[in-house]
Amino acid sequence: MAPDPDETNFIAAKRALLQIGRERGYVTEIEIGQVMPLEYTSATEMEMLLFTLEMMEVEVRKTDGTLYEGAARIKLVGT
Repeated sequence: MAPDPDETNFIAAKRALLQIGRERGYVTEIEIGQVMPLEYTSATEMEMLLFTLEMMEVEVRKTDGTLYEGAARIKLVGT
């Protein structure tokens, strides 16, 4: 059975986000929101992404460039 093209694109987009974070050392809340729109993302999926970023020592920055104190408290733009 072939993978769902939307699922394949979603996985590729998450990998690209993680790669950007690894290279730069941070990702922004807007970048996360573009890859994982809240209307299509479960809380568990978001927690897994934030946990992965934390384990990779990738910072999550607000729109103004400041850092979040804890990734678990992120409220993405548009929510």
